[in-house]
Amino acid sequence: MDISTLVYCAIALAAGCFVQSTVGFGMAIVAAPVVYFFEPRFVPGTITLVGLVLALINMWQYRSQISFRGLGAACRSQ
Repeated sequence: MDISTLVYCAIALAAGCFVQSTVGFGMAIVAAPVVYFFEPRFVPGTITLVGLVLALINMWQYRSQISFRGLGAACRSQ
């Protein structure tokens, strides 16, 4: 594996994270094909891990806007 492959994959993941944070979906749509083209071993593990980290960062950033009452209702399926 070459260092340029890692750089291209990192750029693709950064673009995917930008789309995901802006629109709300799209990380796998944007990043996965590019990452798979350069290094198939990185899919789906790397995409999933980066998506989890991005979700945790967004959750922490918007923690004041989380409605725990609504979250409880969703968990109870009511």
